[in-house]
Order: sequence, then C-alpha cells, then structure tokens
Amino acid sequence: MDPISKHLPVTGASAKPRDGTKPSTDSAASAPEQVALLVERMLRCFHRKEGVDPQVFASAIVGILLDYPMEIVMEITDPIHGLPARQQFMPSPYDVRQACEARMRPRRESAARQVRVKAQLDERKAIADQRAAPERKQTLAEIQVEMRQRGLKGFTVIPDLPEWLR
Repeated sequence: MDPISKHLPVTGASAKPRDGTKPSTDSAASAPEQVALLVERMLRCFHRKEGVDPQVFASAIVGILLDYPMEIVMEITDPIHGLPARQQFMPSPYDVRQACEARMRPRRESAARQVRVKAQLDERKAIADQRAAPERKQTLAEIQVEMRQRGLKGFTVIPDLPEWLR
C-alpha cells in the first residue's frame, strides 16, 4: 500500500472543527501525517475490498479524522480497542464518523454541563448577594412626601401615633 500521507487532502481539510468550537492544541488537524499513519495502520487490519481505490478511501477517512482531537483519532484507529477490534469488515467513512461522534459525545456533554453549572453558580451568587444587602425601608416622612407628589392630598400623620410608629 502506498503511504497515505502523500494522498492527504489539501489544506481544505477543515482545521476548524465542524461543531463550531476552536481547534485545540491536541487537535488531529495539527498532525495530518500522524493521522495518515494511524489510518494506514487501521486499514491494514482489514481485508481489502475489491473495486475500492485505497488512496481515495484512505484520504476520505483522514479528512474525517482531522476534525477530531488526536486522542479520539488514536482511540478509533487502535487495533486493540478501536474500530479494527469492533468491526469485522473495513469501516466506511460513515462508520468512522459515527465512531468518532460516539467518542466525542461524553466530552461535549461534559463541556455543556460545565457551562450550565457555571451559570447556575453565578445565578446563586447573584441571589445571595441580593439577599445579603438589606433593603432600606422608607421613613414616614418620605412616604408622606411621595404621597403628596403622587397627588394624594389630605395624607397626614395622625398626631396621636407614638413616635416609633411615625
């Protein structure tokens, strides 16, 4: 089999993951040659299908794997624990993407959970801060002034009220 690295997709293989996140420093897109070698190792674990152009097939799989972190690529291409250990027949590019997405799902859920937890903690802190600051109550004189400003005439203090109620 020819080295797959010479059939790598041109830099059009997205350096930016399709899920909209920033590529991390451990992204497979930063090491396409290593991904090509891992794909070559994975494909050698399967019987060859007739009528399939190995370079086109391999470059399609490399292109898919470039969208994922290197850790995921290594898990998927591992002959002991990856796709070669779980499938009897050579995986299609669809199978490779499904396997990668299955491995990425817990990471994405964890990241989303962390965002929700942070928002919840921020909300709790805002509520606690609001409760900690005592609300200032209006004095009777302030209430009288406000009532007069609103047009309530005749609102006066009852002279017989004790001072502590005024």
